[in-house]
Amino acid sequence: MSLPFCLPVLCASFILNFLTQYILFSFMIPMSLYVTIELVKVGQAKFMEWDARMSWADPDAAAAALAAGVPPETKWMKVKNSSICEELGNIDYIFSDKTGTLT
Repeated sequence: MSLPFCLPVLCASFILNFLTQYILFSFMIPMSLYVTIELVKVGQAKFMEWDARMSWADPDAAAAALAAGVPPETKWMKVKNSSICEELGNIDYIFSDKTGTLT
């Protein structure tokens, strides 16, 4: 066989191999990106939980605790959902009913 005769076969083989690898590896890169994004969300959630401005102390309970000589109890933010970071940036108004349910 001469080289010009093998060239179309080599090109077809190269294209077939390239497409096979592309199909096999195309879902692996987004999977690693998905894992990285989830790890970033966990890190953001931890920083939100550690933020002192996201805590709350009841003023009446704090006054009673200080009068008793006990440090006041502070309630810290708890992240229970990994998508809280994206949703928190979309909040304009907070509405609450008489039971305290936030909507």
